[in-house]
Amino acid sequence: MEGKSLAAIAREEGVSRQIIAKQAKSDDVRQILVTMVNAQLDRLDELFRRTLEVIAEAYDARVGRAGKDRAPVNLGPDHYARLAAEGAVIKLMTGGRPVPEASASASFRTSSGTMYPPGPMSDNGTGLCFCDQ
Repeated sequence: MEGKSLAAIAREEGVSRQIIAKQAKSDDVRQILVTMVNAQLDRLDELFRRTLEVIAEAYDARVGRAGKDRAPVNLGPDHYARLAAEGAVIKLMTGGRPVPEASASASFRTSSGTMYPPGPMSDNGTGLCFCDQ
């Protein structure tokens, strides 16, 4: 059943997708998965540690090229690698849950640090605050 869709399994078993989905969500299946994961906790711990090390190294990533005489030339920070590392951290911290988007009606802080609630006095409906000017 490795990698097969619920629909494919249902076809093979001659039952509906709903029945297969119900069985896949059952306590018995969950217990099997827990048992399988628990048997690999040491490996998962090592994998997680290595993942964090890779992310930490990416925060220090730099771009380099070969110069005229084939000597390495440091071109500075690799912003793409650093942004990718931050994306990985966000995914780890949210545990696969989607990151909520900021609401359009959220309060905002001006350049002077003053906090304003949403509304006509703060942004005139434009999303831009001219309150400190």
